[in-house]
Amino acid sequence: MLPKDWINEFPQKFYPVIFVGYGNPLYAMRDKLELPIFGPYVDWSKQDLEQGFCTWMITVTAEGGISSTLKGYKGNVNISKILEVSNSLFKECFRTLKYTNNEYGFNFYLPLTWNGYKVIEDKWTGYKFGASGDEIAETGPILIIRDSEWTEKEPTQVIPIMIFTISQWNDLKKEKFHIGAAPIGPTELGRNSKYVFALPARYNYAFPKGFEVVDEIMQSNPLEAF
Repeated sequence: MLPKDWINEFPQKFYPVIFVGYGNPLYAMRDKLELPIFGPYVDWSKQDLEQGFCTWMITVTAEGGISSTLKGYKGNVNISKILEVSNSLFKECFRTLKYTNNEYGFNFYLPLTWNGYKVIEDKWTGYKFGASGDEIAETGPILIIRDSEWTEKEPTQVIPIMIFTISQWNDLKKEKFHIGAAPIGPTELGRNSKYVFALPARYNYAFPKGFEVVDEIMQSNPLEAF
């Protein structure tokens, strides 16, 4: 038996939980571990309990509560199968929260650990070489997503999303203007019929707290344009 509210504590609240031993999720997770999982009463003495493993993970959060998945895998316990399933779930758990921006037309998925995140709008500036040096050529919005632990005193790694019009992006690629001093330009994350969404070059060069998690988020292809 696990302590009360164990499932709602860190880190198990934010990541997949795997129980190895039985392939029936109700028996393993609810009746053996006594997790707060609802379901019909089952007389297990009349059931054929096969070996295997089970998984549990929060998939959706909302004001009214949470939704989770509970699944069992019956058969011989194989470490390769457990790793295959767990790795797939870890990728999914980085897409639990959804930020939707209807103004520019995209969704951005975040892990549950980013619950309470904030989105700050700023501006990017592009320059071209003029008679007296660099001159402002283009500007556009940049949305900065911060996790709930970010503070002025101890900033954590943010996720900056630059927004270009299609023509601005084409001009940038043609080197009609440049952004910053980095030898490489922003990386495209996605696009719709009006905008290109991009990640600035060297956005995490200082390796602040949380940069590893942001790297995992970005590897999950979190931006979905519409």
